[in-house]
Amino acid sequence: MNSSADFESYDQIVDKLSKYSKDNREVKAQNSRSVRSYSMAHIGLGASQTFYDPSRSPLSSTSLQNQGGLIINVGVDVFSSQWGLEGSFANYGRLNNQETDIRLREFSLKGVYKPMLSNDWNMRLGIGISSRFLDLRTPLGSASYKTPSGLFTVGVDSYINSFISVGADLNFKTAMISDSIDQNSVDLAFRIDTHF
Repeated sequence: MNSSADFESYDQIVDKLSKYSKDNREVKAQNSRSVRSYSMAHIGLGASQTFYDPSRSPLSSTSLQNQGGLIINVGVDVFSSQWGLEGSFANYGRLNNQETDIRLREFSLKGVYKPMLSNDWNMRLGIGISSRFLDLRTPLGSASYKTPSGLFTVGVDSYINSFISVGADLNFKTAMISDSIDQNSVDLAFRIDTHF
């Protein structure tokens, strides 16, 4: 009595193993996307450092400044998890430098595009407007500047789970008016966001 056994060739075994590996990668990518698809609203807190040059003021000879503060972000997804609107408030407090007292606060609103870079990292590209409030006090007097600015953001973030992400943003701002000493600034922010 003859019995025949089914044997797989070497090429068939390699093809089958390759298929399993490809399927695993696709499942992992889908799981990563599903983590982001849960999010509709976002609230975050972070630390920000801003760099600007107030030396055009007649009250101050201070050159390039850097000032640290806290930033609060509130956002919502629009159409999909890759598009959103985000508002933020940054308070940089007061800085005393060479008899100059500087106070800086800022509100901003921007649209954000969030494409995936990999299974673990997402990019953040944003464009919007900001309103910066800069107050100077010196022995010569005081002055206040309210500066509307165009805003461009580039950053990255990574989801720890479906509810928490960490990331960093680099913001470039250019004043929309000429009657301000706060013409250009660059901010670097590190953030932790919650998503629900």
